[in-house]
Amino acid sequence: MIDFTTLAFDNAPIGIVLSEDRVIKRCNATFATMLGYRAEDIQGQSFRMFYGSDEEYQRIREVGIAALKRNQDYSDERLLRHCNGDNIWCRFRAHSLTPDAPLARIILSYALIS
Repeated sequence: MIDFTTLAFDNAPIGIVLSEDRVIKRCNATFATMLGYRAEDIQGQSFRMFYGSDEEYQRIREVGIAALKRNQDYSDERLLRHCNGDNIWCRFRAHSLTPDAPLARIILSYALIS
């Protein structure tokens, strides 16, 4: 029997991530590939690896928190660091499953902006 949910997640044309407290719990191949990795190599890793500095990583944490608490959704455009050191520009969307603590469990999507 085909598991359509897994099939759709793994093959979606946008990057999808399930994150808990800024740690990647599961991501699809599209997300990993857009950043130059394999999904199995970044699952369990902190999102810190995609930012150029600790300061940038901490600053981006605060972006959208109020919106996520209010209505569980947030979107913007942002830079992420590719494994080769280059930055890539992405359209970012977030949906928190835990609005009282928005980053505790959140679903994220990323689409490259060319």
